[in-house]
Amino acid sequence: MERDKVVKLVNDAILEVICLTPDKYTQETTFEELKADSLDVVKLAMYIEDCIGKDIQDVDLKTIKTVGDLVTFLEQHY
Repeated sequence: MERDKVVKLVNDAILEVICLTPDKYTQETTFEELKADSLDVVKLAMYIEDCIGKDIQDVDLKTIKTVGDLVTFLEQHY
């Protein structure tokens, strides 16, 4: 996936699940800083899975700590 498309997808997911616009965070922002609990992270993954039509493994979710980590992960694996 191209980086700009991945960034848009992640931004859309964060807006939908956590109700934050991209001006409220950076690529370095952690999900903890976004006040996202583990359920929110699962909801983000489910939103993205629905959009891309592929599953994200739970083990992979555990390694993703920041918005940028999620972008990089999606860019490399999908």
